[in-house]
Amino acid sequence: MYKAERSSIGKYEIKGGSGQSIVKIQMPRKVWATDNAPLNPAVTAMGLNDRPQFEFQNRTLEARRALLTNNVLVNFFRIWIEDEGNLLIETSLNGAFKPSIIRYKGFEYSLVRHSFFSFRFTLEKDGQVLAGFEDTTPFLTFSSHRTFGISHKQELDDVLLGFAFFLSVMAFFKS
Repeated sequence: MYKAERSSIGKYEIKGGSGQSIVKIQMPRKVWATDNAPLNPAVTAMGLNDRPQFEFQNRTLEARRALLTNNVLVNFFRIWIEDEGNLLIETSLNGAFKPSIIRYKGFEYSLVRHSFFSFRFTLEKDGQVLAGFEDTTPFLTFSSHRTFGISHKQELDDVLLGFAFFLSVMAFFKS
């Protein structure tokens, strides 16, 4: 079983069964740059742009996003990671309860949210559950530190695991 934790606001780490670090995720410290947003040039000029960072054992990658809609209150986004200019993994976020379809290495995976009130997500491929993400922090914990259990039926690719966990965190803690 993988384990994940949020050590402070915006810092997450997924560890393998023997405690080795799989991926460290740093959320943006400033404004998450949105490539085609109307205010992006102004935010860039003020030096406020930032992007989520994924630190794997042998490389560090950035998540990028672009608007799919341009509404006043609710927007949908395309989120992706590139590696040396090549698309590595991507998804389109289209609402809080619709599964996010993740495209990676020629396959499609679904990230399914099971509850609006609790952190429970599954990563699925062709209807089969590959992994489950669940908050294991005791209920009345008044701290930014949180723990998460990640159950799985098979070993998962580090990029797919990190990206799916990142999306679940974004969907739950930002909604």
